[in-house]
Amino acid sequence: MTRKKIFIGFIIVPLIILITGAFGGSLYLLNWLNTPLDINGKDRIIEIHRGAPLNEISSKLERSGLINNKWLFGIVGRFAHSRTIKAGNYLLSPSMSPGQILDLLFMGKEYLYSFTIPEGFNIYEIAEHLEKKGFVEKKKFLSLLFDKSFIRRFPFVEGLSLEGYLFPSTYFFRKGEREEVIAEKMINTFKEVVYDNVVKGAASVDLTPHEVVILASLVEKETGLAEEKEIISSVFLNRLKKNMKLQCDPTVIYALKDFDGNIRKKDLSIDSPYNTYRYRGLPSGPIANPGSGSIQAVLNPAQTDYLYFVATKKGGHYFSTNFREHQRAVNKFQLGKG
Repeated sequence: MTRKKIFIGFIIVPLIILITGAFGGSLYLLNWLNTPLDINGKDRIIEIHRGAPLNEISSKLERSGLINNKWLFGIVGRFAHSRTIKAGNYLLSPSMSPGQILDLLFMGKEYLYSFTIPEGFNIYEIAEHLEKKGFVEKKKFLSLLFDKSFIRRFPFVEGLSLEGYLFPSTYFFRKGEREEVIAEKMINTFKEVVYDNVVKGAASVDLTPHEVVILASLVEKETGLAEEKEIISSVFLNRLKKNMKLQCDPTVIYALKDFDGNIRKKDLSIDSPYNTYRYRGLPSGPIANPGSGSIQAVLNPAQTDYLYFVATKKGGHYFSTNFREHQRAVNKFQLGKG
């Protein structure tokens, strides 16, 4: 009887100790996984290289002050996740718990870098802007925008380049994303945001969808004032109906290889399909990438009889219905003669 009790005690006591220890260890591990190292810690971007083993990643996180126990982090990572950590840049913080950091890494939620394309930038300005931001190689990006096989991927695009179809907006990409992916996203955004309206409304202004994009690019370059866009659109449409030359300065600027900021009289006679001082009708393609405001202005122009406009000293324009009135406005606002 006594031996039996001793035997039972010999088995149960260590078991109780083991269970108690395991339970305590589990509580410790659970607490560690859910406790941030520093709730006031600052965010930092950590780069994970392709093929980096978990122990190397754990050491890097510890050196960066994001976790305090690389061994536990590595052990949990091996046993709790069947996936591998994807290479990339991750925005991490000591205010995140080790468990949150693990989940983010194994889900591959990389940090996305952003850039903004202003309305009215042409493809050359966009390429230069993105190169300065570190997103593309300028020459490679421009080459892609003129690549016929790439352009054919987008049946709604007309013309010899993708000018006019890179929608101005803010975009988010992983570091090192390919130029092709970036361009494709901008073009598809154009399709999603404005193209359906372009198709529906083009006939109402007696233009094709591509012509709407061309004219919207002229409007975009002529004014930055939202309240003027529909009026300027009406001027161009009125001139087109009367078969008058559009005489749009930005089209001449687009045709010039080295524009120094001043249009000279000789520039107005440059032989280019973009020169609307020399040739009637719309230029051969867009001269910039218009925003939705300029596109809507073309589809919904103001109802006016205006045929001319001239820039005033206050940033806007003065509109005229005849050349004599326009000339007086030029003398007043441009030449200071009255």
